Amino acid sequence: MRIIYLAAAAALLALPAAAQQALTDAELQRTIVGRTATFPDGATATWHPNGAYVYAGSRGASTGRYAIAGGQVCVAFDNQGGQINQNRCDRFVRSGQGLTLINGQGRSFPLRLN
Repeated sequence: MRIIYLAAAAALLALPAAAQQALTDAELQRTIVGRTATFPDGATATWHPNGAYVYAGSRGASTGRYAIAGGQVCVAFDNQGGQINQNRCDRFVRSGQGLTLINGQGRSFPLRLN
């Protein structure tokens, strides 16, 4: 009986991970390229078909170039105002809530695609 309880507990713990499905490169191409996404704080990110990336938030805008590979979207930010922004790679997952961006630090941001 104890084994059944442990198996049930393990299955319940796996539910959130199983409910999230990482997007493949092809799915990322179809889902975000040429689209703008809105973050919960109102900031926006746009992945242009030519590889240009634009992020606009309350602290201003950042631009760069993005590439899709290995199930990730990696952005190389432009040098703006003498500051070199860090490059970053994000993963995207689908869940019951829609599309979520997970950054390199593991932080999750639900997105609304426009």
